[in-house]
Amino acid sequence: MVVNELFVIGDTKRLLVQALGHDLEKMGCLVHLIEADKDIVRDAIAQEDSHCLMYMGDEIDLELLTLLKEKVETVGIHLYLVGKPSCLEMAGKVVDKRQVTAFLPLPLQVADLKDAFEKSMDKRKRVLVIDDEPLMLRSIKTWLGDGFQVSLLNSATSAAAFLAKHTVDLILLDYEMPVMTGSQLLEKLRKGATTHDIPVIFLTSKDDKETVMKVMAMKPDGYLLKSGKPEDIRKSVEDFFCGQKSAQRA
Repeated sequence: MVVNELFVIGDTKRLLVQALGHDLEKMGCLVHLIEADKDIVRDAIAQEDSHCLMYMGDEIDLELLTLLKEKVETVGIHLYLVGKPSCLEMAGKVVDKRQVTAFLPLPLQVADLKDAFEKSMDKRKRVLVIDDEPLMLRSIKTWLGDGFQVSLLNSATSAAAFLAKHTVDLILLDYEMPVMTGSQLLEKLRKGATTHDIPVIFLTSKDDKETVMKVMAMKPDGYLLKSGKPEDIRKSVEDFFCGQKSAQRA
């Protein structure tokens, strides 16, 4: 599994850095080579959950490493450090090891990169989508793409068994379903010892005032219109998690 986009920070004139960029592109990753200058890096990397690889070789730019540490803490980037073992050991004294997705020693192996990406992707937020319409399930999974771990259920009645074995960070729940409705499931989840604090966002095909009032009366964490644009639905999910991170940092 390879991340979709990666910022490679280093001396872009070095053949080893350029070769690393080419190898990553062959793996199917969109690569941005960024000069190892803190002002350039500060402006280039501002997006939450960006994947950034710093090629240090045998030297550490402490100011740049400190900047990337701040990016981990404030923006939530995924940080990979590449260098000689002695350099990585020194870097581990500057950056909390828990803040670094992977320390990758030179000479760098492709297998090590793939393992690091796999580890990083496992940190994706887990979203459970419950809807009785197969097309809607497949569509939402496609819309959310590789940015999330997405699980699909076609009925509310199967949710209890699923949640007994799996943990999720968010449930996208169809408001109107046969047998057990979305509102009935939400009520059940709120009473569960292990499910009461799982965030739930309703999916609904209606946006009239009466329906919206009924939906919000259940006090979900939000609602999304099924007719919304795919990019808007994805952004709403991303914004939800961004809001959570901001609240945690406040």
